[in-house]
Amino acid sequence: MDGVIPGLGGCANCQNCAAPNPCAGAAPVLSSCASRNGFVGTSGTWAAFSTGQWTNGATWSATGLPPGLSINTSTGFISGTPNTAGAYSVTSTAANGCGSSSCTFTFQIDTDYCRLTLDTAGGDAGYDNTFDVTGDFTSARDIYVDFESYTVKDQLLIYANGSLVYDSGCIGARVMPTVSMPAGTTNSRVVVVANCEGTTDTLWLLSITCA
Repeated sequence: MDGVIPGLGGCANCQNCAAPNPCAGAAPVLSSCASRNGFVGTSGTWAAFSTGQWTNGATWSATGLPPGLSINTSTGFISGTPNTAGAYSVTSTAANGCGSSSCTFTFQIDTDYCRLTLDTAGGDAGYDNTFDVTGDFTSARDIYVDFESYTVKDQLLIYANGSLVYDSGCIGARVMPTVSMPAGTTNSRVVVVANCEGTTDTLWLLSITCA
């Protein structure tokens, strides 16, 4: 039966209340879809919408997803491992027997900074370096750092959300520490301090890679 017969209850705001596609009260309504972000080579799961109603039991679909991601048609969650960086315009749709609702959002896929290999970041005497890099670690993530100083001592400092997570101290050798970036890290800073003893030296920050 299409529509609603007053006094007999049934679905409200229905286009199709008849089996096999009865609705649970109304067509889905997706009130908003917030932007999402992820990183190349890092798997994840994201909701296809932010707020809405009448979405229980809906069938989900999406267009414009970043390569490597797909949507679960039953739950509305997007998951997978993105493989191509870029800004993608994604439209997610929830549908039931009463109708459908869609919303569009930006899905930003970036290259995870800790997968990048840096060229020589140090060099002549008195040359300090500060690198502001962003990452979004929903779970704790180890990074490997290859750092070298010689002749006299230098220092490597790594911060996560403003908190110091690694301090090499004043060293005069090559170090390759494994540094744990805490869950929830959204801003990281790598500081190379040349000449922490106040003398001339040459140093390199060779690479930062993910575990």
